[in-house]
Amino acid sequence: MLPLVLLALAFIVMRHELHELRGVDVARGLSSIPRERIVLAVVCAACNYLALTLYDVLALKHLGRRLPYRQVGFTAFVGYAFGHNIGMSFLTGGGVRYRLYSARGLTALDVAQVGTFNALTFWVGLLAVAGV
Repeated sequence: MLPLVLLALAFIVMRHELHELRGVDVARGLSSIPRERIVLAVVCAACNYLALTLYDVLALKHLGRRLPYRQVGFTAFVGYAFGHNIGMSFLTGGGVRYRLYSARGLTALDVAQVGTFNALTFWVGLLAVAGV
């Protein structure tokens, strides 16, 4: 029941936020952006998600667990997509990862270690770049 209530609330908020926006204005705004920039944005987003999948590859390698990249890449992509778009990424992305990785034989502890490894490597990298 809670997901339905949250979905209804999200719909109400979106309707309220977008009530003054017209489709014609959105189409005009999008058409004013050069196609090269849109293509570049899509390529950059794809490269970023590819790089994010490598966090899971490293985490599983650290755990000594071997899975084919297509399974790891799919799981990581979906986990990050949910985590970054819904929020509370450790919970939402972790839940998605648990669902998909457990079907591949990983335990809840393995999935928690993957999430922890991902978070720690992200923060270490961010702090290193910020320090430079």
